[in-house]
Amino acid sequence: MPNWTVQEIMDFTQELIGEPAGSYYNLSTRLKLLNQAHREMIRLARSMRSSTSQTTTANTAEYYYPFDFSTFNKEQPYISNSSTTHKLTVVDVDYMDRQASGWRDSSVSTGTPRYLVMIDTATYRLYPTPSSGWALTLPYTPIPEQLTDLDDEVFAGYEGLDEYALGLAYKVAAQHMLPRAPQLAREYKSLYEDTLQEMRWAMRTNPQHHLSIRPTGYER
Repeated sequence: MPNWTVQEIMDFTQELIGEPAGSYYNLSTRLKLLNQAHREMIRLARSMRSSTSQTTTANTAEYYYPFDFSTFNKEQPYISNSSTTHKLTVVDVDYMDRQASGWRDSSVSTGTPRYLVMIDTATYRLYPTPSSGWALTLPYTPIPEQLTDLDDEVFAGYEGLDEYALGLAYKVAAQHMLPRAPQLAREYKSLYEDTLQEMRWAMRTNPQHHLSIRPTGYER
């Protein structure tokens, strides 16, 4: 079946909160809540994927995520050249502070990078600092485009994600009902969380979903 549209999710949301379908109260607020739920489900389930390629520069440790980067997905980033491939372990700043004192000084340790250190939402560092140029491949889950029109498809029309679309309506309805019907809001939130969990499980276990570049040497 075709993917659900914003119109269809809005109509189902109206049913959940006891209002006539199509008679939207404050559509801009509903769209804002829907977009928040849309980004959250995609990020937490890692249900969309993209990748970017960059080239490292010798003695340069800091690099930038792509503009639509949300989170890392199932595949690890890796560096490669004409003869070899190395996966990078993604870690946070606290981990590096515990494991490698002085790692922030890019001149202290150079060589073949082993870690990708998440600095903030825009930048990351490679450690050790690359001593030469590498082709860096960064698989990631993108931030979806804003849903703005009633005929926009949710989940960017990705095949197989339509069965989880009602989770978006449950999340929006839960947020809307919280001030006036907390118990019903909790029920809708639980339905949202169940749907999200099913989506996460499907993304982890479906080998057809993560069609990724795995060059020779990636499994090492």
